[in-house]
Amino acid sequence: MLPVWARVKENEKDRPYVVDAKASEIARQIDYDFGKVRRFFSQRPFNKINIVLYAIRDKYFDAAIGKFISAHPKATVVNIGAGLDMTFYRVDNGSIRWYDVDLPDVIDLRCRLVPETARNKCIAKSVLDFSWLEDIAPAKDGLFLFAGNVLGYFDAGHLKRLFSVIATSYPGAEIIFDCPNMIGRWFGNQNLKRAGMKDALVRWATSGGKEITKWGNYVEVVDEWPYFSRASRDPSWTWDTVMLMRLSDWFKLMKVIHLRFR
Repeated sequence: MLPVWARVKENEKDRPYVVDAKASEIARQIDYDFGKVRRFFSQRPFNKINIVLYAIRDKYFDAAIGKFISAHPKATVVNIGAGLDMTFYRVDNGSIRWYDVDLPDVIDLRCRLVPETARNKCIAKSVLDFSWLEDIAPAKDGLFLFAGNVLGYFDAGHLKRLFSVIATSYPGAEIIFDCPNMIGRWFGNQNLKRAGMKDALVRWATSGGKEITKWGNYVEVVDEWPYFSRASRDPSWTWDTVMLMRLSDWFKLMKVIHLRFR
């Protein structure tokens, strides 16, 4: 519900950083008390930057997916921990195949709000139940995966196994995701605790792609960068929001990492 709310608030701006009309549409359909979500976004001094964070991530991921499918027009794209994310409707080229993977209760809600189509399917499984890879039709024109604020909820051991299985099943596949370092994880968890979300704390943190490549020779770094460093500045961002962005990048509190499996 956090990214849904953030996208709704972004859409309310005169000039949204990323337009996600589908998010506003489904938010109106959900019978849910957003009180806890509003408390999360009211945590100072991070209240403004939290909404910006989701918009910037959407911009990054849309660009990475778009670049991949421009080279692979009939690619298969997998949204790991999809929740109520509506990226498909922003990047669809009319020929890609898309899978949204999440836990059964989440997928049940998702399918009631946004029914599946011939090219946009849901898989109701934990990402750690590796049989979800068998539910994907053969990726004849490349496989691209993305995970927004998801991988941090697993242990490093789980992710090592996940990446190894993907590399074995789909050599050449790529994945992009965001993740914190240890300090960033601490700050993020404090914010969640103050908002009453103690059951949703981040567990995994990494210094970057170089650390991940030590897991095995089945993964290589395509690109990585401090979270806000490539975001074009929006005039609506206040000085304190920009200052927090710069501090985050200075200490590398969060990164975006793009990997390729081999």
